[in-house]
Amino acid sequence: AVQVETCLDVVEEGFKHYMHSVKQLDLQEELLASGFMEIKMRSAGRYDLQLPELSTEPFSFLLQDAPWMPLVHAALGSDATLTHFGCMLSFPGSATQPWHSDGPHMNAGGDPRFVAPVHAVNVFVPLV
Repeated sequence: AVQVETCLDVVEEGFKHYMHSVKQLDLQEELLASGFMEIKMRSAGRYDLQLPELSTEPFSFLLQDAPWMPLVHAALGSDATLTHFGCMLSFPGSATQPWHSDGPHMNAGGDPRFVAPVHAVNVFVPLV
């Protein structure tokens, strides 16, 4: 419970900081149109945030010490590496998320019969 509360505090403070900057710099239209490296609006009420603080040592329980890492290593090998780390923030009443791929599909020269081996794992940690 303490870990969830600590993460939630970082998310709430990060969101407030980013939105304050967007408002102060009058960048609301840019946020809606394409977003920024730190914050993107994915749909009404849904934001994708980059929060570097969550990748620091006090939050190792989300990364190298995470309880799901043995499963990740079993599926992908002991040399599996983190390629992206972010936060999805969805407010009550936000638009439902449309189906989407979280990354480009692997293919073998465009062969539609090609099925890629297991090569990625997405982990979402709800903070509710």
